[in-house]
Amino acid sequence: DEDELRRIKRACEITDLAFKHVLTKICEGMTEAEIDCILQGYMKAYPEVDGMAPRFIVASGEHGALPHGIAGERRIQKGDLITMDFGCNCLGYWSDVTRTVCLGKANEKQKEIYYITLEAQEAAIKAVKAGKTGKEIDTVARNVIIAAGYGEYFGHGLGHSFGLEIHEVPRCSQNLACDIPLEPGMIMTIEPGIYIPGFGGVRIEDLVAVEKDGVRRLSELPRELIELDFGGFVLDTPGFSSLEVDGIKAPDLWEYFPEFKTESCKFKGCSHINEPGCSVKEKLFTGKIAQSRYDSY
Repeated sequence: DEDELRRIKRACEITDLAFKHVLTKICEGMTEAEIDCILQGYMKAYPEVDGMAPRFIVASGEHGALPHGIAGERRIQKGDLITMDFGCNCLGYWSDVTRTVCLGKANEKQKEIYYITLEAQEAAIKAVKAGKTGKEIDTVARNVIIAAGYGEYFGHGLGHSFGLEIHEVPRCSQNLACDIPLEPGMIMTIEPGIYIPGFGGVRIEDLVAVEKDGVRRLSELPRELIELDFGGFVLDTPGFSSLEVDGIKAPDLWEYFPEFKTESCKFKGCSHINEPGCSVKEKLFTGKIAQSRYDSY
C-alpha cells in the first residue's frame, strides 16, 4: 500500500544520498572495506534506519568479476571499475541499489560493457508492467546482452521482488518459478550485469514499483557511467559537474563562484557540511579539493 511504498521510498532516498556521499571519498589506495564503512556509517546516522547488511558488496578491478564480491582488503587502483551493491532497512522496509563507477577515465572495453548493461536494464524496465512474468522481463534484458556477445557473462537472474525482506517472490529469471504474473504494487529489482573473469564487471540496479501500464522508478540516481578523478570527485558525467581548482587563484575562483567565499559549503549533500575542522575556503586555497556538485539535487 502507499504507506509501505513511502517507507521503501525513504529507504531509497537515504541510499541515494549515501552513494552521492561516498563518491566524494573514493580515492586510489583506499580498500573496498573502507568504502563499505563509509556507506554504512553514513546511513547509520539516520534515525529511521533500522539496519543494514553486515557488509556490502564492494568489488573492484578483477574482483568485480564476482557478482557477489563482498568488500575486502583489495586496494582501489587507477582505472578500476568499482561495483557497489548496498541498501538499508528503513522503518521495516528495505532499499537496494547497485552502481558501478570507474576511478579515472574508463577504457573502451569498460565503457562497452557498461553501456550494454545499461541498455539491457532500460529495455527491461520499459517491459515491466502488470501481467508480465518475471521470466519474460528477464528474457528482454538477457537478449540484449546475448546480442552484444556477452551472454555467457550474465550468470544470474535479472531481479527479484522486495520489501519486508531483501529477496522475495516473484523473481525475474529463467526458472520455472518465475512464471508468476507481476501485479500492481509489487516492488522489483532490475539488475543486469556483465562479469568477465580477470577483467572485472558491471552491474546496474534500481528498484521499480509495478503499475498497471508500466513502473514507477524509486531511485533517483543517474545511470550514466560515473568517472571519478583520483581525489574522488566526479568528472564529465551527466547529472554531475566538477570544478577543478588546482592552479586557480582564489580571487579568480571567487569571481565566477562567489558561493565559495563562505567558510562552509551550502550545497545539500556536500560531504563537507558539519564535518569537524573542514573549511572549504582553506581547501580551495591549497588546491586540495575540487568541489563537486550534484546539479539536479
